[in-house]
Amino acid sequence: MLAKLIRCGVDAAERERFARAQAAWSELTGHDGLLVQVGGWTDDGTEALVIALWRDVKSHERFLADEHDRIVAASGQDATYRSIDVQLVADVGIVLGEENDPVAAFAEAARFCVSTAPGALTRGDWRSPGMRMTLIGGSVDAPWIGSAWSAEPPDDVGTSVRPEPEWIVVGSGPPR
Repeated sequence: MLAKLIRCGVDAAERERFARAQAAWSELTGHDGLLVQVGGWTDDGTEALVIALWRDVKSHERFLADEHDRIVAASGQDATYRSIDVQLVADVGIVLGEENDPVAAFAEAARFCVSTAPGALTRGDWRSPGMRMTLIGGSVDAPWIGSAWSAEPPDDVGTSVRPEPEWIVVGSGPPR
């Protein structure tokens, strides 16, 4: 499984345009290779976070080659943010919580969290009640941790985001 984290810095004046453009990614519903994509605003509203889970690197590369630029151009999204950072993490590990399907865990989450801070695994309370699933990848010095929660997560598990329903896209199903 491949995890993709997208962080976009968005000015307050562009939030509505960005949100409409992000909703255009719903075109990927049922897309072969995409498992799920969720996104929302950080609590201070200055950043949009999106997590996309792909079956594998090849299916993501196919999407980039065949569809990505067309969707960006049609939505005009590239004109709505001031900064973007994209991280890809292959071979993501799963820590099971209340859910054993990553699609359901993230598509139905009340909150999702992201941490890329070194040492995050030793600080975070990743097995707290309400943890639907945690995904772990990267390295000790550059970890990537994404978690889905059915309730408010503990404060020490990273940047917490409430998913925007219009930004949730369910792809072709669970990983093979």
